[in-house]
Amino acid sequence: MKTYLLEEILKATGAKMIIGGETKKFSRISIDSRDCRGGEIFFAIKGEKFDGNDFVLKALENGALGAVVSETNKIVRDLPLEGSVTILETRDTLTALQDLAAFYREKVNPKVIAITGSNGKTTTKEILHSILSKKASAIKTIGNFNNLIGLPLSLLNVDYGCRFAVIEMGMSVKGEIDRLCQVAMPSDAILTNVALSHSENFSDITEIAEEKALLARYVEEKKGKVLCNGDDKVLVQAVKKVCRNPILFGKGEECHIRMYDLENDLRGVSFSYKGLGKKGRIRLNLPGIHNAYNCLGAIAYSILEGFTENEIEKGVESAETLSGRMSVKELPCGITIIDDSYNANPNSFEKAIEYLSCLECRGRRIVLMGDMLELGKYTESSHRSIGKLCAQKGMDFLFTVGRESRLAANEAVRAGIPEKNVLSFDDASTAGEALSRLLNRDDILLVKGSRMMRLERAIEVLLRKIEEGSE
Repeated sequence: MKTYLLEEILKATGAKMIIGGETKKFSRISIDSRDCRGGEIFFAIKGEKFDGNDFVLKALENGALGAVVSETNKIVRDLPLEGSVTILETRDTLTALQDLAAFYREKVNPKVIAITGSNGKTTTKEILHSILSKKASAIKTIGNFNNLIGLPLSLLNVDYGCRFAVIEMGMSVKGEIDRLCQVAMPSDAILTNVALSHSENFSDITEIAEEKALLARYVEEKKGKVLCNGDDKVLVQAVKKVCRNPILFGKGEECHIRMYDLENDLRGVSFSYKGLGKKGRIRLNLPGIHNAYNCLGAIAYSILEGFTENEIEKGVESAETLSGRMSVKELPCGITIIDDSYNANPNSFEKAIEYLSCLECRGRRIVLMGDMLELGKYTESSHRSIGKLCAQKGMDFLFTVGRESRLAANEAVRAGIPEKNVLSFDDASTAGEALSRLLNRDDILLVKGSRMMRLERAIEVLLRKIEEGSE
């Protein structure tokens, strides 16, 4: 079982020992005092809404054997007797956590595959990990722990003997990818796509692509493999500025591995692929053409690592589908819910509506839309374009949640959806109540919005009402 030695924590972080306890090793790293169960060392991270230094005593009460803090004056006077716990002080506990993660990443030394992109990071990660773990020790990012806090925690979970670490790299501000590369030291990279996501912090999509391409630059300098969605021209252009020979995947003729003969239905997507010396036919139990791209990126990397067509097929078949990401619920009452509520940006929303419009539907196509956040100057135009697209693609009803989505509602009416079929709500639960009164057998409901809109609450209310009605 992996442990974290006190001497290595001191070496990696440069922290100063304020109180030296009896413990010289720790079982886990924790940043949440509620998560401490015994044997941990607690890192008191400062956030926008909380200060971990305020929870050190609670972490120790819950069983932590030590803490890394930045403000000892807040807690030292209330600490247990010297010798029972270890307290380390550093100027910045988040930087200390990142430095410790980098230390252990080098010590354990797995092959780190970093995945970035505006959409598809988590799906690509899940598929790739499923393939790689069929014949090698592999770990993956915990949930969507892909930022400057989550990624270090994921790396600290990598155990000795691990061959592959499949990690996500998220990006909301400039410089974030650069710092994540310093921490994770990726061996190889997969870039899925680029879209208007977190665009309030960037001037345009080209700038977003160039920031994402910093991952490609880092891996190129380390002589690793860079894989890129070859059909995303903006991304390819940015990557080729920093990487001489990226491996392209997609449908285009210039791609090194291509997919074709795509078949898309409610339960998944099938396609053939050819390139990099391999060919095959794949069935992914996750719907949407955009997920075929995610799958192809994972396939391409697996081929380059020497996996056979059969190993790849088995890995794809067993890949987990995650709640809130094109998760299809076919209810006994005949209603189908496509739960894509985890997050949204204009590009992913367009793809979800395209998918819904292509499905065979004997009832009505209904969209529950939540605000798309962090779009900056693109907020109004992006929401209006989704409303217009709903009308153009034949959606029968549009329900919206949030202030910005009312713009989509207005545009949908202007573009042709009857006004009585477009309803706006302030919260997801109320929208769920209204949907429970509307939905009938054979209807298909798409639920999508930014994470902060909590649209899963609408689904919870809807399912409860349907269950109550069936009793």
